[in-house]
Amino acid sequence: MTEANRPAGHRSTYSGTAYDLLCEVESLAQKLIAFDFETAANLWTFQLDLLDLQQTIQKEVSEEKIRAKITKGSTEPLKELQAVRWHARRLGDAFAWTVLGVDRGAIYPFAENNPVPIPQKGHGTDGLLAISTHLAGEGWGFPLLHDITDTLRIGDVTFIERQSREHRTVEVKTRHLNSTLGEDGKRSTEYDVSITFLATRESGLKLGYGSAPDSHKANSGMHAPTPSTRKEDRRLAQQRRRMSKALALRDGIPDTVIEVEGMKTILTKINSPTGSHWDAVKKMIREAKANGYASMHIDESFGYIALYNSTGVTLEMTQNPQIAEDVRVLATTPPGSKHQNSLSLSSIPEEEGRSANLHLPFYLYSIHPEDISDLLHGRLLIVAFANAGTLASAIERDGVDVEIPKRGNPLSSMTFSHTITDKEGRQYYARGYSLTLHIRESIFEFRGVEYIREIVRQLRDATGVAADEVSRHRDSAPQDNADERRPL
Repeated sequence: MTEANRPAGHRSTYSGTAYDLLCEVESLAQKLIAFDFETAANLWTFQLDLLDLQQTIQKEVSEEKIRAKITKGSTEPLKELQAVRWHARRLGDAFAWTVLGVDRGAIYPFAENNPVPIPQKGHGTDGLLAISTHLAGEGWGFPLLHDITDTLRIGDVTFIERQSREHRTVEVKTRHLNSTLGEDGKRSTEYDVSITFLATRESGLKLGYGSAPDSHKANSGMHAPTPSTRKEDRRLAQQRRRMSKALALRDGIPDTVIEVEGMKTILTKINSPTGSHWDAVKKMIREAKANGYASMHIDESFGYIALYNSTGVTLEMTQNPQIAEDVRVLATTPPGSKHQNSLSLSSIPEEEGRSANLHLPFYLYSIHPEDISDLLHGRLLIVAFANAGTLASAIERDGVDVEIPKRGNPLSSMTFSHTITDKEGRQYYARGYSLTLHIRESIFEFRGVEYIREIVRQLRDATGVAADEVSRHRDSAPQDNADERRPL
């Protein structure tokens, strides 16, 4: 679809090239939402189409930067293209969440890195695709390309085995050797491709996903690298450290003490019975489409408003006086609370930032596919409100202390602490755990305060493992006579 043949009623806050590209993002998004992929080859084609689209968008962004600099014209076209690029990257995140089975433990550890730009078309990408399809054909599993995502910032490809669902993440380095033109007119390119992976557990490689597409064939001999006398590239050492940490966090056994980068760490698998309030969200959207405005409150800490306009949400709509009335409901902390009201707001879809967005992408929301398109085109906007004061008071009902620093965003700096007792009756003080990740999950997944309270309770209980570990080491070391609470 192009802007010239835009159907009546299909309005957007985007225009020109940005609109045309956003429609391509929308088309792929609807394919993912329908998820009628019959084979792994269909999934692979989806990835290639999305990668190609992202590269096209990036090319347009780069060219628009040059145009804006030369003409000193409006920056609005550039901002629109950058927003479309962000929507395309989040669609890649949604694809990754889907093929990884919404397994946060397989996703979150690979987000701890700086943002990775969209790769340019060329030998690097061609080599990556060639080795990915080759290894898939050798039985490594379905290759998930990290380049299409914003969240997966460590490694290049994660292979997912069909039956065991085990994952193997690799780094890929490509070196172009030569290109030749055959007598039949077809060009043949030779690459030297090396892969690096670290294994934290045994994994049998039994099932493949069929042969590679003709456009990305690879014929290579798998062999161990020849030892080099050269000093290792510092970047490779950093990549190895990041990969080792991510794999340790992904594959570690829950509720046991492991060592990560020299620090003793406890991994806890949290199973929260608190789901998302999708029925209430869908009702709010229906009301917004009927009246232009709607709101909902999940509890005393989290509330939402929805704005809708078939031609696009405008700035004037955000100045609706009803918004102040709905927000006022959240601006009341319980009597006797030591925490002050502190309201923060977030928009859905969320804006691009340097940190990875570790919550369910909006493409995977349990709402109507048409509502997803409305969010993409700016016809529908959801704004979330959260009161850090009432949230902290609610969490403290579970026997922990919550601290909110006076500076900075309170939702990004809130921590909790508590006292725990080991098997011998000795007390320890556990402190400093940040709740930022789980607060953002609750905001963008419409889960409410009970979700966070459940997580805090499970984290509080899990620190008992740490207390026992500290006691074990303390018992084997010279004892002192101090009886005060010991920091953990």
